[in-house]
Amino acid sequence: MTRIPIALSGPGWIGEQLLRAIHQHPGAVVAGVHGPDRSAAQAALRRLGLDESLFRPDFAQMAADPAIAAVVLAGPNASHAPQALAALSAGKHVLSEKPNAVTPAEHDALVAAALAAPGLVTMTDYIFHFDGMMERLRALVDAGAFGRLLQIQCNYRSPVNVSGSRAWKLRRDQVGDAIGMAITHALFCLLRIAPAAPVAVFATSHPGASGRWEVPPVWNLLVRFADGCCGVVLGDIESANGYDAGIQVHGSQGSFHFDSLAERAASVRYRCPASGGAWVRPLAPGEDPAWPADTTTPTSGDVIGRAVQACVGHFVDCITQGRPSPLGFAAIRQVQDLGFAAQESARCGREVALPPAAGSGPGTVMQRMSFQSV
Repeated sequence: MTRIPIALSGPGWIGEQLLRAIHQHPGAVVAGVHGPDRSAAQAALRRLGLDESLFRPDFAQMAADPAIAAVVLAGPNASHAPQALAALSAGKHVLSEKPNAVTPAEHDALVAAALAAPGLVTMTDYIFHFDGMMERLRALVDAGAFGRLLQIQCNYRSPVNVSGSRAWKLRRDQVGDAIGMAITHALFCLLRIAPAAPVAVFATSHPGASGRWEVPPVWNLLVRFADGCCGVVLGDIESANGYDAGIQVHGSQGSFHFDSLAERAASVRYRCPASGGAWVRPLAPGEDPAWPADTTTPTSGDVIGRAVQACVGHFVDCITQGRPSPLGFAAIRQVQDLGFAAQESARCGREVALPPAAGSGPGTVMQRMSFQSV
């Protein structure tokens, strides 16, 4: 089996986890590591049992190396788009940590570059794509289990670690914004659940309580969908109350609730006509055989296990099989569009219209237009 040579930029905390996943994958091999701190990068290589000579001081030279087939981007948010564009220009497949861009212009450039190179795999690491609960929830929605969806709420509250070398997340020029930093997970879930395209968003932000952030860490979004469904996203990246990725779906014939703070057996419950209107707790032993006992749920911010391995495995599979990822830069552009429109809404204090979509939910290609307040 030919192993795909993959280089990584940004061997920080999440970068080292991705590097480990690449090293452990039977179909991949670590072909280079770039970072601003040589000693820190080489220390990460040593911890993984890799040769320190894999360190590359210059990203452009690493990306241009014909011996490298793909790059993984895990540095500060502001580095993602410039490095992705350089890698795509050099003919490399690209996996980027979220957000893949911190400005609408960068976002547009990435989508254009990805569409211009259909033979290259692009992918943004939206880890909830690989979550078992989300897969089963979407299957229920696709089967019409809850009737017409009327309301969806997705929370993402997490105390983002800004200690030590991670303090760059506090800086506007490096982090971009709080939505792209982490709250985008809730936007991704909202768009994955909703069967129709979003048409407008009204958003407000809050400076938070610590005073440490150069960007507002607290966000509230109200999203209108083309079929009349309403979506709510509540996000906070300096939360003092722990991790919360709760989801509620309310439909004309049933509903679904996920409480990330509850005990596992009680964290998921749903009711629908197929259940006779009774509440089913599918993670409780023996209640629903369609939900395996090892079904994953987004109950913490710890992505070291299945999510990182699944992410790298998916990227390698797409390259090996010559197929695009549903997390490609063009495919998930609607998530980024929503995030940037929410920022514009908070700035101008009005609802902002979203670009018209060619389809619905992440995994479709949308035509992007300028945001307009309505």
